[in-house]
Amino acid sequence: AGPGSSVCEGFEDEDLTYVHIGANPAADGIPGRPSLTPDEEAMLGSGLAGISAELLARRKRREADDRARRARDRAEEKAECELRKQHRKLEAQLAVEEQRRQRAVKALQQRQARQADFAMDEEIYFRVDEV
Repeated sequence: AGPGSSVCEGFEDEDLTYVHIGANPAADGIPGRPSLTPDEEAMLGSGLAGISAELLARRKRREADDRARRARDRAEEKAECELRKQHRKLEAQLAVEEQRRQRAVKALQQRQARQADFAMDEEIYFRVDEV
């Protein structure tokens, strides 16, 4: 195909390439360009359909990836919430055990003090008996 007879016309402007695609380039202000033949229109249409299908597939993959990421995020949040709940429960159990330990230590100290008092009282009684 020679100049002016191709389906697409490209030109460059500051490292950007623009391509004009249209069924009637002359109507779009490009003089001297013939309209597309039915075969060219069909080829262009199938090419655009392929591009559209690829874009749709990419969008669907991106949406699926987004859904998967959101599902992972929700699962992580749920797991973190469960861990925090278990942590609070263990801290509460630890506090209860610490209170029990402190009460047991206090009871042991009181029992030892009573035993020491009793032993001292017995020693005093023995000394009184010896006199």
